[in-house]
Amino acid sequence: MQQKMKVDFKVGQGDQFIEMQPGTAIEIPPDDESSSDEDKSSKSTSRAIFLVLLFNVFLIVAAIPVYLYFRTANELLKQRVLDFLIVGGAFIGIPVLYCMGDLSEGRPNFYYI
Repeated sequence: MQQKMKVDFKVGQGDQFIEMQPGTAIEIPPDDESSSDEDKSSKSTSRAIFLVLLFNVFLIVAAIPVYLYFRTANELLKQRVLDFLIVGGAFIGIPVLYCMGDLSEGRPNFYYI
C-alpha cells in the first residue's frame, strides 16, 4: 500500500533542489517487507549493547589521564574541581529528574529512593 503526501516547499541538499508546487503529491514507497521485525530488533539490540560497551570503554580511557593529573595536583585544585563537578551535576541532574516526574505513577510495584 502506497501513501501519498502533499507538500508545498523545496526539497533537496546543496545545489540540488526539487521545487514542488502546492498540492503536489509524493508517493512514499512501502517499507521493505523482506526483513522481518526480529532482524530489526536483534540489530537494534546488538547496536545498543555495542554502544553501551563503547561508552564504558571511553569512560575508562578518559579516567586514566584525569587520575594521573590529580595525583600531581595540589589539594586546593582538587577541591575546586570537585566543587565544580558537584554543582555541574546538580545543574544537570535536578532538571532531568524534574522532567522525568513521578516514575511510580501507574506502576504500583515500582519503587525508587
